[in-house]
Amino acid sequence: MCAEVKRGLFITLEGPEGGGKTSQAKAAIEYLQSLGLKAVYSHEPGGTPLSEKIRALLIDPENNMAPLTELLLFEASRCQHVQEFILPHLQEGVFVVCDRFCDSSLAYQGARGLPLEWVRDLNNLCVKGCWPDLTLLLDVGYEAGRERLLRRYEGKAQSFDRIEREKRQFFESLRQNYLNMAQEDIERCGDPLQSRWRLVDAAKDFDSVKEQIRGHIKERLQRGGYLPAEHI
Repeated sequence: MCAEVKRGLFITLEGPEGGGKTSQAKAAIEYLQSLGLKAVYSHEPGGTPLSEKIRALLIDPENNMAPLTELLLFEASRCQHVQEFILPHLQEGVFVVCDRFCDSSLAYQGARGLPLEWVRDLNNLCVKGCWPDLTLLLDVGYEAGRERLLRRYEGKAQSFDRIEREKRQFFESLRQNYLNMAQEDIERCGDPLQSRWRLVDAAKDFDSVKEQIRGHIKERLQRGGYLPAEHI
Protein backbone atom coordinates (compact mmCIF):
# COMPACT_ATOMS: atom_id res chain seq x y z
CA MET A 1 0.00 0.00 0.00
CA CYS A 2 1.45 3.37 -1.02
CA ALA A 3 1.93 5.98 1.70
CA GLU A 4 -0.31 9.03 1.38
CA VAL A 5 1.53 12.04 -0.06
CA LYS A 6 1.47 15.06 2.23
CA ARG A 7 0.10 18.09 0.41
CA GLY A 8 2.67 20.72 -0.43
CA LEU A 9 2.49 24.21 1.00
CA PHE A 10 1.15 27.04 -1.12
CA ILE A 11 3.14 30.24 -0.53
CA THR A 12 2.23 33.55 -2.19
CA LEU A 13 4.07 36.85 -2.39
CA GLU A 14 1.94 39.98 -2.61
CA GLY A 15 2.45 43.72 -2.49
CA PRO A 16 2.76 46.93 -4.51
CA GLU A 17 4.82 47.31 -7.67
CA GLY A 18 8.57 47.45 -7.15
CA GLY A 19 8.63 45.32 -4.01
CA GLY A 20 10.91 42.68 -5.52
CA LYS A 21 8.36 39.85 -5.44
CA THR A 22 9.67 37.96 -8.45
CA SER A 23 13.31 37.92 -7.30
CA GLN A 24 12.35 37.05 -3.74
CA ALA A 25 9.99 34.28 -4.87
CA LYS A 26 12.85 32.66 -6.77
CA ALA A 27 15.14 33.06 -3.77
CA ALA A 28 12.47 31.36 -1.64
CA ILE A 29 12.45 28.44 -4.08
CA GLU A 30 16.21 28.07 -3.68
CA TYR A 31 15.82 28.09 0.11
CA LEU A 32 13.15 25.40 0.07
CA GLN A 33 15.19 23.24 -2.27
CA SER A 34 18.24 23.65 -0.02
CA LEU A 35 16.15 22.02 2.72
CA GLY A 36 15.50 19.02 0.51
CA LEU A 37 11.94 20.05 -0.36
CA LYS A 38 10.44 19.99 -3.85
CA ALA A 39 9.32 23.48 -4.88
CA VAL A 40 8.23 25.24 -8.07
CA TYR A 41 7.78 28.88 -9.02
CA SER A 42 4.79 30.45 -10.72
CA HIS A 43 3.23 33.88 -11.17
CA GLU A 44 -0.02 35.69 -11.91
CA PRO A 45 -1.43 36.58 -14.24
CA GLY A 46 0.03 33.63 -16.11
CA GLY A 47 1.45 30.29 -15.07
CA THR A 48 0.01 28.15 -17.90
CA PRO A 49 0.08 28.56 -21.70
CA LEU A 50 -3.52 29.80 -21.78
CA SER A 51 -3.04 32.04 -18.75
CA GLU A 52 0.03 33.60 -20.37
CA LYS A 53 -2.06 34.54 -23.41
CA ILE A 54 -4.52 36.27 -21.10
CA ARG A 55 -1.59 37.98 -19.34
CA ALA A 56 -0.47 39.45 -22.66
CA LEU A 57 -3.90 41.07 -23.04
CA LEU A 58 -3.86 42.42 -19.49
CA ILE A 59 -0.46 44.12 -19.58
CA ASP A 60 -0.53 45.46 -23.16
CA PRO A 61 -0.63 49.30 -22.93
CA GLU A 62 -2.61 49.37 -26.16
CA ASN A 63 -5.57 47.66 -24.48
CA ASN A 64 -7.92 50.13 -22.82
CA MET A 65 -10.28 47.93 -20.79
CA ALA A 66 -13.09 48.47 -18.32
CA PRO A 67 -12.35 47.50 -14.68
CA LEU A 68 -14.84 44.61 -14.80
CA THR A 69 -13.30 43.31 -18.03
CA GLU A 70 -9.89 43.40 -16.33
CA LEU A 71 -11.22 41.50 -13.30
CA LEU A 72 -12.85 38.80 -15.43
CA LEU A 73 -9.65 38.28 -17.41
CA PHE A 74 -7.60 37.99 -14.22
CA GLU A 75 -10.04 35.44 -12.84
CA ALA A 76 -10.11 33.41 -16.06
CA SER A 77 -6.32 33.25 -15.98
CA ARG A 78 -6.42 32.24 -12.30
CA CYS A 79 -8.99 29.50 -12.82
CA GLN A 80 -6.81 27.84 -15.45
CA HIS A 81 -3.69 28.35 -13.33
CA VAL A 82 -5.22 26.64 -10.30
CA GLN A 83 -6.60 23.68 -12.23
CA GLU A 84 -3.65 23.05 -14.52
CA PHE A 85 -0.64 23.97 -12.39
CA ILE A 86 -1.15 24.84 -8.72
CA LEU A 87 -3.47 22.07 -7.51
CA PRO A 88 -1.70 19.20 -9.33
CA HIS A 89 1.65 20.19 -7.83
CA LEU A 90 0.28 20.62 -4.30
CA GLN A 91 -1.44 17.24 -4.49
CA GLU A 92 1.89 15.66 -5.46
CA GLY A 93 3.51 17.13 -2.33
CA VAL A 94 5.34 19.90 -4.20
CA PHE A 95 5.56 23.38 -2.68
CA VAL A 96 4.26 26.16 -4.92
CA VAL A 97 5.67 29.68 -4.53
CA CYS A 98 3.57 32.13 -6.50
CA ASP A 99 4.26 35.76 -7.37
CA ARG A 100 0.74 37.18 -6.75
CA PHE A 101 -2.55 35.32 -6.37
CA CYS A 102 -6.15 36.07 -5.41
CA ASP A 103 -5.32 38.85 -2.92
CA SER A 104 -3.91 40.93 -5.76
CA SER A 105 -7.37 41.11 -7.33
CA LEU A 106 -8.84 42.43 -4.08
CA ALA A 107 -6.07 45.03 -3.83
CA TYR A 108 -5.94 46.12 -7.47
CA GLN A 109 -9.58 45.86 -8.49
CA GLY A 110 -10.53 47.37 -5.14
CA ALA A 111 -8.33 50.33 -6.04
CA ARG A 112 -10.35 50.63 -9.26
CA GLY A 113 -13.54 50.95 -7.23
CA LEU A 114 -15.12 47.57 -8.02
CA PRO A 115 -17.31 46.10 -5.26
CA LEU A 116 -15.14 43.77 -3.20
CA GLU A 117 -17.95 41.23 -2.90
CA TRP A 118 -17.72 40.71 -6.68
CA VAL A 119 -13.99 40.02 -6.39
CA ARG A 120 -14.44 37.68 -3.41
CA ASP A 121 -17.20 35.72 -5.15
CA LEU A 122 -15.11 35.25 -8.28
CA ASN A 123 -12.03 34.32 -6.26
CA ASN A 124 -14.07 31.68 -4.40
CA LEU A 125 -15.38 30.30 -7.68
CA CYS A 126 -11.96 30.13 -9.35
CA VAL A 127 -9.66 28.89 -6.57
CA LYS A 128 -11.96 26.01 -5.50
CA GLY A 129 -10.66 26.04 -1.94
CA CYS A 130 -7.01 26.32 -3.00
CA TRP A 131 -6.06 29.16 -0.66
CA PRO A 132 -2.48 30.11 0.28
CA ASP A 133 -1.00 28.60 3.43
CA LEU A 134 1.37 31.55 3.80
CA THR A 135 1.13 35.00 2.24
CA LEU A 136 4.17 37.27 2.40
CA LEU A 137 3.22 40.92 1.99
CA LEU A 138 6.27 42.71 0.58
CA ASP A 139 5.39 46.24 1.61
CA VAL A 140 7.11 49.21 -0.04
CA GLY A 141 6.13 52.86 -0.39
CA TYR A 142 5.28 54.48 -3.70
CA GLU A 143 8.54 56.41 -4.16
CA ALA A 144 10.82 53.46 -3.43
CA GLY A 145 8.76 51.12 -5.58
CA ARG A 146 8.69 53.55 -8.48
CA GLU A 147 12.44 54.07 -8.30
CA ARG A 148 13.00 50.31 -8.56
CA LEU A 149 10.66 50.06 -11.54
CA LEU A 150 12.59 52.78 -13.31
CA ARG A 151 15.87 50.97 -12.64
CA ARG A 152 14.35 47.77 -14.03
CA TYR A 153 13.49 49.56 -17.28
CA GLU A 154 16.73 51.58 -17.34
CA GLY A 155 14.89 54.83 -16.67
CA LYS A 156 12.43 54.39 -19.55
CA ALA A 157 8.95 54.90 -18.13
CA GLN A 158 7.53 54.39 -21.60
CA SER A 159 8.46 50.71 -21.20
CA PHE A 160 6.03 50.29 -18.28
CA ASP A 161 3.19 47.85 -18.91
CA ARG A 162 -0.47 48.87 -18.82
CA ILE A 163 -0.87 48.45 -15.05
CA GLU A 164 2.50 49.94 -14.13
CA ARG A 165 1.42 53.15 -15.89
CA GLU A 166 -1.31 53.89 -13.35
CA LYS A 167 -1.16 57.09 -11.27
CA ARG A 168 0.23 57.49 -7.77
CA GLN A 169 -3.23 57.62 -6.15
CA PHE A 170 -4.03 54.19 -7.57
CA PHE A 171 -0.86 52.61 -6.18
CA GLU A 172 -1.25 54.23 -2.78
CA SER A 173 -4.82 52.95 -2.62
CA LEU A 174 -3.86 49.37 -3.49
CA ARG A 175 -1.01 49.44 -0.97
CA GLN A 176 -3.48 50.43 1.75
CA ASN A 177 -5.82 47.68 0.57
CA TYR A 178 -3.05 45.13 1.11
CA LEU A 179 -2.24 46.46 4.58
CA ASN A 180 -5.91 46.43 5.53
CA MET A 181 -6.36 42.82 4.36
CA ALA A 182 -3.39 41.66 6.42
CA GLN A 183 -4.45 43.55 9.53
CA GLU A 184 -8.07 42.37 9.30
CA ASP A 185 -6.99 38.74 8.98
CA ILE A 186 -4.59 39.00 11.92
CA GLU A 187 -7.36 40.55 14.06
CA ARG A 188 -9.85 37.89 12.96
CA CYS A 189 -7.42 35.10 13.89
CA GLY A 190 -6.64 36.65 17.26
CA ASP A 191 -3.05 35.38 17.10
CA PRO A 192 -0.64 36.71 14.44
CA LEU A 193 0.88 33.24 14.01
CA GLN A 194 -2.52 31.81 13.12
CA SER A 195 -2.94 34.28 10.26
CA ARG A 196 -1.54 33.35 6.85
CA TRP A 197 -0.26 36.92 6.39
CA ARG A 198 3.28 38.00 7.25
CA LEU A 199 4.44 41.58 6.74
CA VAL A 200 7.87 42.02 5.13
CA ASP A 201 9.68 45.37 5.00
CA ALA A 202 10.54 45.32 1.30
CA ALA A 203 12.17 48.76 1.40
CA LYS A 204 15.31 47.14 2.79
CA ASP A 205 18.11 45.69 0.67
CA PHE A 206 17.65 42.35 -1.12
CA ASP A 207 19.53 40.20 1.41
CA SER A 208 17.66 41.72 4.37
CA VAL A 209 14.32 41.06 2.70
CA LYS A 210 15.44 37.53 1.82
CA GLU A 211 16.28 36.80 5.46
CA GLN A 212 12.92 38.13 6.64
CA ILE A 213 11.18 35.83 4.18
CA ARG A 214 13.29 32.82 5.14
CA GLY A 215 12.41 33.37 8.79
CA HIS A 216 8.69 33.41 8.04
CA ILE A 217 8.91 30.33 5.81
CA LYS A 218 10.97 28.41 8.39
CA GLU A 219 8.41 29.17 11.09
CA ARG A 220 5.58 27.93 8.86
CA LEU A 221 7.51 24.78 7.93
CA GLN A 222 8.18 23.95 11.57
CA ARG A 223 4.58 24.57 12.56
CA GLY A 224 3.33 22.34 9.76
CA GLY A 225 5.82 19.54 10.38
CA TYR A 226 7.46 19.98 6.96
CA LEU A 227 10.98 20.83 8.05
CA PRO A 228 13.43 17.89 8.14
CA ALA A 229 14.60 17.13 11.68
CA GLU A 230 18.18 18.16 11.02
CA HIS A 231 17.02 21.72 10.26
CA ILE A 232 14.88 22.25 13.38
